[in-house]
Amino acid sequence: MDRRRPLLSNGGELRVDAALSEALSGHGAKLDRKVRVASALDINGSSLSDEDFAYALKAEFDFVVSSGTERMPHFAVEFDGAQHLTDPTTIRRDRQKERICRSLGLPLLRIGVEALSQRRKRTILAWLVDVFYLAESFYEQQERGAIPPDEPFMYFSVFEPQPGGGLGQSFALDQEARLAMVEAHAAGLAPTHVPEEVTTDTIRCESRPEVVESFALFEVRDSGFIIGRSSLRNFGYFPGVAAPELASDLAVADAGRYLRLYRMGRYRPTNLEGLARIRARTKGWQRSGSPCTDLPFQFVDEAAV
Repeated sequence: MDRRRPLLSNGGELRVDAALSEALSGHGAKLDRKVRVASALDINGSSLSDEDFAYALKAEFDFVVSSGTERMPHFAVEFDGAQHLTDPTTIRRDRQKERICRSLGLPLLRIGVEALSQRRKRTILAWLVDVFYLAESFYEQQERGAIPPDEPFMYFSVFEPQPGGGLGQSFALDQEARLAMVEAHAAGLAPTHVPEEVTTDTIRCESRPEVVESFALFEVRDSGFIIGRSSLRNFGYFPGVAAPELASDLAVADAGRYLRLYRMGRYRPTNLEGLARIRARTKGWQRSGSPCTDLPFQFVDEAAV
C-alpha cells in the first residue's frame, strides 16, 4: 500500500512555496520544507526550558531558507491559517516556537495569506525576503567599516539604481502613494501632503495581538477623507522591518490607490461620521503623520464606482 503523503498539505502552503522559490532565486539561497526545529537549531546544551526543549524535539518549521554547502539556515517561515488566530493551544505553541527561535538566534517570519498579495508585481512575501537580504548586506558592510556603526538600517532610504545612473524606486511600498499625495496638495486638493497614520498599539497592549492593523487617513478639500487600511499577521520584528511599520506602509499605499480613483471621479471619500467611527475603533493606537482636522465641510456627492 502506498502511504506517501505530500510535503505541502494545502493550497496556501503551495502558494507560499512558489512565492518563496521565486523570491530566493536572486539571492542564491535554498528552500527546504517541513524541517524539524531540532535539525535547524542546536538545542542540546541550550538555555531552553524543559518544556520548550521537548517541544523543539517534535516541532517543525513550514519552510527554512539556507545557503552554502552546509546549508546554514538564514531564517524560517511559518504560514498560519485561521486557527493560529483563534485556537489557544495553537497560539501557545506559536509563542513557544518564537521563544525558541529568539533564544537560539534564528529569525522567524510568520505570515498569513495577505503576504501573498501583489505589490509592484511581486508578493509582499518576496518584498520581505528582499528587505531581509538588504539588511544582512547593510550589517555586513557596517562590520567591515564601510558604513558608520551608528547608522541605522532604513529600508525606505534604499533606492533601486537606474541603468543610466541616478535613483529609481524606493524599497518603501508607499512611495507612489506619498508622491500622489504631494501632487494632490500642490494642486490644492488637500490641506497637507502627509497622511495621518494610525496603527495597532503593539507596545502597550496587555497581550500581544495576533494581527496588526493600520489606517491611513488623508483629507481632501470640500470632499471628506480618503481611508486606506491594511491588516497582516503580527510577525513582530523580522530583520529589516517591523510588522507595524509594514502595516502602516501598506495602509498608505491603499490610501494612495483610492486617491488616484478619487481624482478620476471613481471614489467617494468618507464623511465625518465614518471618520468618527475609525477614531472610536482606534482609540489608544499609535499615531503619526499629520492629524486630520475633523472640521465640518461641504461634501461632494460623488458615487464610488
